[in-house]
Amino acid sequence: PQPNNIFSSRAEQVDGNKIQLVWFYCPLDQKSQPVCFNVYYDSGTGQVDYETPLAKVNYEGRMFYSYKTDALNAGGYLFTIRAEDADGIENSSLAQLKLQLDTTNPDAIDILSTETV
Repeated sequence: PQPNNIFSSRAEQVDGNKIQLVWFYCPLDQKSQPVCFNVYYDSGTGQVDYETPLAKVNYEGRMFYSYKTDALNAGGYLFTIRAEDADGIENSSLAQLKLQLDTTNPDAIDILSTETV
């Protein structure tokens, strides 16, 4: 028995060069109740490190959860979120969130003025 997989998740770039992950966990028909969620990522290498979680987020029932990373360098990142129960058993989801982080500032905007003739 293991906790359910994450029901729905998304990732977006926030606060310049950070990534915010948001997910929903539904406990219906679960085999075991989670105590936390482990957030894993690839450090920009393309290979997710499932041995060392980037973060742990405590389980508090059926709701949306979120995690915001520290500042990251530009490039592509993969994230995986897995629920873990009290016995340390994780769900075995291989689902990944893929995000391209762009840390460049947008180009300056030319402001045009108009006047009636």
